Amino acid sequence: QHPHVGSVILEELGPGKTDLPGCIVLGGDPPAGAAYLSPDRSPAIIDRLENPSADLVASTEYFAKGTLDRRWRLLRGFEEDWNRKHQDSRVDAREKTYERAWKILASADLKAFELSKEPDAVRKSYGETPLGRAALLSRRLVQSGVRFVEISYGSWDTHSDNFGGHKRLMTDIDTPYAALIDDLSKSGM
Repeated sequence: QHPHVGSVILEELGPGKTDLPGCIVLGGDPPAGAAYLSPDRSPAIIDRLENPSADLVASTEYFAKGTLDRRWRLLRGFEEDWNRKHQDSRVDAREKTYERAWKILASADLKAFELSKEPDAVRKSYGETPLGRAALLSRRLVQSGVRFVEISYGSWDTHSDNFGGHKRLMTDIDTPYAALIDDLSKSGM
């Protein structure tokens, strides 16, 4: 199996300057994972375009109470002795996955998911649709240091209604894509 293009980019350029994953796929499963590359090169998948931050950004009240820190210490306490007694590459890989997840949840870089911080005019230029929000989020992720962002949207396999299906998909994509390109151009990216 060949690796995802984002995995190859991470392998060649490194993870980037963020605690967030270096490769993020918004809207669905990518056609490939890291394959023969290190598991930390795998794409992180956020499968819901409607509200991509729902699973990542906890409320400020949740963080204020220190619940996340306490849960992390509790997990570490349970796992530490077991991991020492069962040394194996799979245990190490699971441990690295937990640490990666903790680093993401505790990161200040999660602010990239706060689309409400964007001016109304910018949000409107992308469109008030799941795809528009995903395109805006992708720009914010790249600005925060994520190396590769893919947005998976719709099925372009339109054998039964090729022209109508593509017309609908192109209409959906036109506004967010134009806003993304314009935004990236204006910011020098």
